Amino acid sequence: MAKFFKWTFWTFVILLVLSMAVGTLAIGTAFDGWQDSGHWHVVVDGQPVDDWVMDERLGLGGGLVAALVTGLTLVIVVPLVLIVGVGVPLLVLAVGLGAVLVALLGVSLVVTGPILIPVLLVVWLARRSRPTVAA
Repeated sequence: MAKFFKWTFWTFVILLVLSMAVGTLAIGTAFDGWQDSGHWHVVVDGQPVDDWVMDERLGLGGGLVAALVTGLTLVIVVPLVLIVGVGVPLLVLAVGLGAVLVALLGVSLVVTGPILIPVLLVVWLARRSRPTVAA
């Protein structure tokens, strides 16, 4: 378990550092784009999106880093969010409903016990096999 927590911690640290680096790069590119509005309104002007993404300021290395961070986020963060956001509440709900079911079964056994025990005794006596007697 400690190994899993170490792996999760270091994955979180790496993703945090990479996302901060890519965020800084993206914000720097956006601030540079404010000076000439043509880069800021790429989609509005109808220019292809890849002209804006693979800009000379971002470069091929920045695009690869952005793709790597996006891939790591999709591989690690999205499943963790689904597990924690969907799986854990469903597990808590199932455990709660199971506890209610066990409590209801226990109460029903306590209530029906005085009636069922004599009935089961009579059924057992009626169904048991008689030992054969030698003649």
